[in-house]
Amino acid sequence: MTVLAFISSCEMESSHGGDLDGYWHLQRIETTQGHAADYQDKRVFWAIQGHLIQLTDRDYQHAFLVSRYVRQGDSLILEHPYIDDRNHGDPEITDPEILRFYGLLPVSSRYHIETLNSDRMSLSADTLSLHFRKL
Repeated sequence: MTVLAFISSCEMESSHGGDLDGYWHLQRIETTQGHAADYQDKRVFWAIQGHLIQLTDRDYQHAFLVSRYVRQGDSLILEHPYIDDRNHGDPEITDPEILRFYGLLPVSSRYHIETLNSDRMSLSADTLSLHFRKL
């Protein structure tokens, strides 16, 4: 009985992201100026769980990134992305060009969640929109 009380009193970290949680393949980046970058044949992914997003280029042409995020209603806010390199202390990103490949805006980014379901996600910001397919 004591063990049951102990277990039920422990607070366990769990993800409450719902459809947001998962492994997302970036399909396309569109700008408000009418330009589009097709990513369907690229192996670029956003892995979302808990309060973290890991952004990876599985073609190994760009650095992996990691960022904390907050979901506020229909907004997804990425806060202070870092280069995912534990051997070097996960350095903070100072060059915004590193972010551009993944469709991120400089430093802290707020995206409007246009579409989010079990297999599709579309995010929009002031100057671009991102389209994903869930794996």
